[in-house]
Amino acid sequence: MATRRSQFCRQRPALTTVFLGLFLLTVAPWAQGEELTAVVTQVEGTVTVEGGRAHDEVRRLRPPELVRAGDKINVPDGGRVGLVCSTDHWIELSGPKRWTVTEPGCDQGCERSPGTYRSLAPRGGRFRVVDGMFVLERSVREPVPDALLLSPRQTAVLEARPVIRWRQVARAVEYEIELNSLVQRVDASKLRCEADPAWDDVAVCSFSLPADHPGLPAGKISFLNVGYRTSIAARVARKEEESLPIERLSEEKAQAVRERLAAIASLPVSESIRGLLEAGVYAEHGLWADAIAAYRRSLALLPEAPTQVTLGDLYLKIGLHRFAFARYQEALDRYDDLTVDAAATFGIGRLYAARRVYGEALCHFRKAEGLYERLGLDEEKAAATQAAAEAEARQLKRSD
Repeated sequence: MATRRSQFCRQRPALTTVFLGLFLLTVAPWAQGEELTAVVTQVEGTVTVEGGRAHDEVRRLRPPELVRAGDKINVPDGGRVGLVCSTDHWIELSGPKRWTVTEPGCDQGCERSPGTYRSLAPRGGRFRVVDGMFVLERSVREPVPDALLLSPRQTAVLEARPVIRWRQVARAVEYEIELNSLVQRVDASKLRCEADPAWDDVAVCSFSLPADHPGLPAGKISFLNVGYRTSIAARVARKEEESLPIERLSEEKAQAVRERLAAIASLPVSESIRGLLEAGVYAEHGLWADAIAAYRRSLALLPEAPTQVTLGDLYLKIGLHRFAFARYQEALDRYDDLTVDAAATFGIGRLYAARRVYGEALCHFRKAEGLYERLGLDEEKAAATQAAAEAEARQLKRSD
């Protein structure tokens, strides 16, 4: 497939399949009187479903597909399927069985914690777990294209001494880690820095704070920065304009997160779906680094376009623009899907806006606006319209 570069504003419109957008607010759509739906979390055997926009359509069911009220699921002998309804009820079907998605049918399932469905149902080509995902960020500073500090950055964390990871600098002889005004110097020759698949094979250095370091105080914001020297006599070169905030959750909040993760661990779902649920919990509490790791684990097991786009959104949120662009571009290259194109296009627009390249941002926002209009996703279209207006205003102000 030919690569669709970021300047695709002038290229052909994308094609066919539409991910059914379902959940946007913090409560289940069923509570708002919207159509009952369910997301498939696991399938064993050749399970099929009848329904969809064409009522006579029969298709094979695969996670994390969405099914609508009235769809008929056919489970063969020896087959099995698990679903989470938009009422946050878990349904498990064993074959041979024919089951129709209905409110009474969903109510017969086991009730799960609120938000379980929300963490799994894709909306607008991405998973809806990041607040403000469709809104142009207003408080952005000029980013460094290739950031040094990778993790943790601009995120909440659970532990007092999180592992610090940064991109290796080839000429560095020493790294300097500054955490809350305490400086830790690390001899580069004593570090093991390796290409890390979790970071797109970038050479990553890792460092754990020593036991005598006070670490991060619970319930408070700390500041982290990483610099390097190319010679012992050289000044420290830093890749960030300023130290980046990290908040360690309070013990009470951290315990609540661990309890929810333990509940997810007990669910009879596939590892890829478990990763999506865990990512939802992490994102809900601002644990962006953990959410990224969970999404990447899920993506390795079950490549899905919404996961690619949501990963891009998360990278963009913490200022790792290089990784954000790679995820958006991969979604565009690998999937011929109108909803995915709209989400990735909007994401690239946000990326250009964060870098203050407002002309390119405006181009992408307007294209996303048109795609969302074709899809009938009004709220996403409104966000793209607003983002385009803001980019245009900033472009005009700069030209004055």
